[in-house]
Amino acid sequence: MYTTTRNAYIVTYRSLYKFAQDIREIDIKNPFKTLKIVNVSQKIMNGIKTISAGEVKTLFEMLRSAKELNEEITYFSKKKNKYRTETKKYYQPYLLDGIRLALALGYRSQNIAEVNGRT
Repeated sequence: MYTTTRNAYIVTYRSLYKFAQDIREIDIKNPFKTLKIVNVSQKIMNGIKTISAGEVKTLFEMLRSAKELNEEITYFSKKKNKYRTETKKYYQPYLLDGIRLALALGYRSQNIAEVNGRT
């Protein structure tokens, strides 16, 4: 889990428990009260990469052309006890819309993968 995401969860849950205690007057222990908020170093923040407008344009042009994006992968299958070669197809017709939506919403690649159940 990313440190900033972890910190956000801690703050959110602390607030939820504080609301339950102070406003709703529920007698409940706050397990998030003792958790430390981790300082995200500037080095990590500087390491965050974003896609440029030119790269977005190139990506959209590539996806609009519906050009096949294939890659051959060779691996050893323990089940079959031999090397196998498969062709992975990366292009799908809905990719352009999905990427456009992800950019509009500011999603990170991990968020998109979680939504699609791939993590």
